[in-house]
Amino acid sequence: MSAVLAPLLLIAIAVCIAGIAYRIYNVLQAPVLRHIAITPAADSRWGVLWFMLIETVTFRTLFKASVPTWIFGWLFHVCLLLTIIIHGRFLSIPAPTIVAWLMPYTSIISYGLMVGLIGLFVRRLVVDRVRYISSLSDYMHLILLLVIAGAGMLLSSSDSVNVYEVTLFVQGLFSTQWPSLTQNYLLALHVLGACVLLCVYPFSKLFHGPLMWFNPTRSQPQRPRS
Repeated sequence: MSAVLAPLLLIAIAVCIAGIAYRIYNVLQAPVLRHIAITPAADSRWGVLWFMLIETVTFRTLFKASVPTWIFGWLFHVCLLLTIIIHGRFLSIPAPTIVAWLMPYTSIISYGLMVGLIGLFVRRLVVDRVRYISSLSDYMHLILLLVIAGAGMLLSSSDSVNVYEVTLFVQGLFSTQWPSLTQNYLLALHVLGACVLLCVYPFSKLFHGPLMWFNPTRSQPQRPRS
């Protein structure tokens, strides 16, 4: 199984990195002909940096727009970040300290991730104005994330996966000889879903987080009128 999953993972990682570089390069090349900061905005570059950090961490603008959407969106993003950190257990033996501290809470974080995703999916179905502007890709992205998260939850709650074996596989991913993996269709689904997500991420709306930092209406300090 490793002979199939390893090349696909390497290709997906390469596509993701190249795609991110391509998108950021295109954004940086786009001319900003006018100063279009939306007020109230910070008065300096350091102020803009602080504003963007607060916005990224707290989703303050989304909170002001819709509290229910903020709850599900913030819950999903925080649990996704913690889940990615927990996956760091496969990068070293023993696991890094922060990963070891989070691992007892894996189930809680997984349920939080699923609740956030389901809430965002239901929102697109039941809120008229959101359903009107939603495209097929919006639903497919959420379904893909639900499949990956669901498969991961089932894997973590079962004894069908040898964590040590997976750790050796991940650590040997960039070598020419990949450690073998015991055949596990649930693990294959989880990894294949992650590969699709890596390939899709730079070229879809899922890339909205990094692009927010290059939005000229947010990343410029305000200029008081003379």
